[in-house]
Amino acid sequence: MQKIIFLILISFGLSANGQIITDTEFKEYQGKELVFKKNKVDYVQSALKLKELYSLDKNNAITRSIIIDSISKSLDEIYVETNSWFTHSFNDGKSVIQLNDKDAGSVIGKGYISNISYNIVDGTTVNAWIIIRVDIKNNKFRITTTIQEYEAVIGGDVFKWLPNEYYPFKKSSYEKTTARAFVNSHIWSEIIISKLKDAILKGVTNADNW
Repeated sequence: MQKIIFLILISFGLSANGQIITDTEFKEYQGKELVFKKNKVDYVQSALKLKELYSLDKNNAITRSIIIDSISKSLDEIYVETNSWFTHSFNDGKSVIQLNDKDAGSVIGKGYISNISYNIVDGTTVNAWIIIRVDIKNNKFRITTTIQEYEAVIGGDVFKWLPNEYYPFKKSSYEKTTARAFVNSHIWSEIIISKLKDAILKGVTNADNW
């Protein structure tokens, strides 16, 4: 059996050019699982609500997953659409790590999201590492996003924490900052899952209609 595995490192930020999620898409997300106050996301209350809806996975990571089955696409067709989405989405020329294994039916990308949260008082910037995984079988696929790690940059120093360490946030002067990181990571994951699902079901381009 032919096995194709290659590694690419990808990095992207919420507001970077060529980003797979635009600022507009992010700001317009109105999920019912969030709590709004005066038409703005209440990050602390939203984080508490999300904690009630989604627990940590067995690896103490924050994971979102959907399964789409009973579709009229073969493993090969889903695999092609998945790779097409990654190729079209990660086009800003930044480096990446990507695992692509057709025989195992898995495509995995590791993304670095910059500026997922901030603290304007001390200039803290929070970034996140998130895994995007697609598992493929004939007539079905599963999309999973996993928040792997956060990092806060404060005055040039970098502090890292795992999702379960401040879940859903750190109760301190950084309460809103860490709550915003958790909630924004959730929003990012939900948008990615939706975009990737549509790409697999509907196709990324109209290449067949030539």
